[in-house]
Amino acid sequence: MIQTGTRELTAEDLLLNENLLQKELQTLFPFQSGSVSFPASHPEGMSCEDGFQPLLEAESKRLLVPLALQGRLLGIFIAQEVETADLPKLAFIQRYSELCLENLCLRKERDIDPLTCLYRQDAFVRSIAREIEQISNHLLAPSAAVDPEGECKGRFGIAVLEPDHLESLQRGFGYMVTERFVQQLAGELSLHSPAQAIAARLENDRFGLLLPGSGPADCLTICQDIKDKLDGLVTEHPATGERLTSTIRCGSAVYPLHLDGHEMKTQPQEQARLILDKGLHALKTSQKLGGNQVLCFSDILNCGGSILSVTSEGRIRVDLGRRARADEGHRFAVVRPAADRGSSAPPGPSIKAEVLLVEVGHEEAAAEVLYLNAPFDHLRPGDRLQRLSPEEEGAARNLQYEPSGERQASPMPLRHFLAGWQEHCRNVETFSLALCRMESRPSPLQGTRHEAESNRMAEWIDAALLREMLPRDGLIGEYGSDSLALYLPGMGNAEGEELLSSLSSLLIENGQIRVSIGLASYPCLQFTPRDMLSNARYALEHALLLHPPRIAVFDSVTLTMIGDRRFAARDLPAAAEYYGLALYLNAANRVARNSLGICHAKLGNPGRAQREFETVLEADERDSMAWYNLGFVQLKQGSWEAAQSSFNRCLELVPDHVYALIRLGQLAEKQGDLQQARAIFQRAGQSEQGARTSFKYLAKLDLQEGDRDGARSNLQQAIVANPWDAEAQYLLARLYLKTGEDVHIAESLAQKAVSLRPEAETYRQLLERIFLLQDKPMQAGLLHTRQAGSGKPEPFTPGSA
Repeated sequence: MIQTGTRELTAEDLLLNENLLQKELQTLFPFQSGSVSFPASHPEGMSCEDGFQPLLEAESKRLLVPLALQGRLLGIFIAQEVETADLPKLAFIQRYSELCLENLCLRKERDIDPLTCLYRQDAFVRSIAREIEQISNHLLAPSAAVDPEGECKGRFGIAVLEPDHLESLQRGFGYMVTERFVQQLAGELSLHSPAQAIAARLENDRFGLLLPGSGPADCLTICQDIKDKLDGLVTEHPATGERLTSTIRCGSAVYPLHLDGHEMKTQPQEQARLILDKGLHALKTSQKLGGNQVLCFSDILNCGGSILSVTSEGRIRVDLGRRARADEGHRFAVVRPAADRGSSAPPGPSIKAEVLLVEVGHEEAAAEVLYLNAPFDHLRPGDRLQRLSPEEEGAARNLQYEPSGERQASPMPLRHFLAGWQEHCRNVETFSLALCRMESRPSPLQGTRHEAESNRMAEWIDAALLREMLPRDGLIGEYGSDSLALYLPGMGNAEGEELLSSLSSLLIENGQIRVSIGLASYPCLQFTPRDMLSNARYALEHALLLHPPRIAVFDSVTLTMIGDRRFAARDLPAAAEYYGLALYLNAANRVARNSLGICHAKLGNPGRAQREFETVLEADERDSMAWYNLGFVQLKQGSWEAAQSSFNRCLELVPDHVYALIRLGQLAEKQGDLQQARAIFQRAGQSEQGARTSFKYLAKLDLQEGDRDGARSNLQQAIVANPWDAEAQYLLARLYLKTGEDVHIAESLAQKAVSLRPEAETYRQLLERIFLLQDKPMQAGLLHTRQAGSGKPEPFTPGSA
């Protein structure tokens, strides 16, 4: 990983690429381990006529290799346990190390934009993909369930920023002035971004930020702060003195919260582009809305839509599509633009109408007008849309359904279908609602083919379902161009699933048409009849994740998936509620029970969490995740022997369970058996996932034993394996300070530790001390003021579940 901020190689670049340097040097001469050091002054004898030369310490079997480039000493690589008999000439080693540094420079030039010294877009996407891989490895590992030790927080934010008026600046001031202005913006962005953020210059002079560990609220706060700093920057024409002031638009998205289920199944590189695209979509929506606001991707559907055109008296086109997670059946209030709400505005409320999405495409949707609040207050392009919650939706009360007493000849419009089933279901005790969606989606290259398939589906539905399969008083309605909605009175889950399975088989047999189907039945727990449409949507999302035939019933598994989504959104009480509902439907759902235990543990209820994990193990003693989680809550409650037994049971089932090994190593360390602890930590570090944590614990053992070189090496490897490990950054900064190495490197590491864990008082104290050592009382005072005024936010690591 290459640091940004300059195209020249820096000490931080050496630190983060230590493993690469070690592998390269080991191809030249054998040694056991090595680390990069940054002494305040180089050792005596290292300087020579040609610049620098390696120093061999034969007694300790150490070789100190100067890491110098173009006459500038960046650091020293210390090779341990060197085989002196096989050592080549020292001058050759020095030249080879210079070649290694030149290769690092080439890699950095490949990744860094020459104008702004920020990442290029392709390197930025690779960084996003790496973060996704780390999160995936962490989330998929059952070991990490309730473990708060890992610094991987299970999510990150993407921010996309774009300065306004760059095109007019180019036309009026020229390209050179514009480039200097872009440089100025990039410098301010680097200066005011969080220490752990990665900044990039994207296409069309946009900027991107990767914000590890950030959720929607964090992203909005960071983006607003940066926007406040960048807004108002002034550039001046060198000849005329004409001035132009910058304004910044910003959009953000959060991984994995803003990716859909089927998108999460793609490769990390694909997911990286998808989440970046969602940030761009939020940016474009922010630009369209105007005003001084920062927009998150989830806000697009809630308040970012507007009318594109009025196609007929009762039908409009809006700029919300599946890209913004719009779906058929969503209802919106139409609101006058703010500019139209003055004294000259037409009489009547600011809410002009209520509309219903009936056909949703990728970027746009067709909507039907359900009612107008004022008959002469016409809808116009540019009118804003605000999504209505189920409690606010009032359209159904204005619609009346008049049954004909005959079976339908064709699917009815969605608005009539919704009115029909909502009125009819009042008189039945049981009913089901199903959504059927064609698996193939329309594309610009296959519009005709999709239209033909849609017509074919309507024909087969007409023949197979409407005349033969639909129950008495059943209804079928259009649900967009590629979907149908079915109302099945008198049918519960079992009967509805049997009917829909037959329908799916018939469609495949007669028309080669594959569909995904979501089914929700009433009564179900505390859900009302109105909730069945949203439940059917959840079931359809569930179905899209299944293998064919893709038919999903709104059940315990679906509720578990909703709970997982709430957990990813950091809403632990809501997640616990949905996991509890999942257990009401199926008490044997071990995944839901284990997840409920995790929520209780994170909410500070270890006793309740322990009972849930014990219940899981009563049903299945071979559940390794439950054994680990049980051991963890036992450890937190001080039951060391019970925790040790639980971790050992976990290892019997999964011998390479990284976090169980880490916990056993910690227990051995607490019991004073440092040799046993080291052996366990080394075993844990044999996997890539274990390396993210084990090196840090090995370094702590080294510090207890007084081995500073070993601690430095292990901490550097810990940071390379996991750049977001705040504790490793802090420990290495403290070690550099004690050994008298470059204080600037210690300052950089301490700043990153504070940025990653602002609530950690010891991290702040170390950074304040470093500022004072460098005679920077102002920075130390500001840090102390922020610490006193900010309080201590509660730490939370959603990615550890």
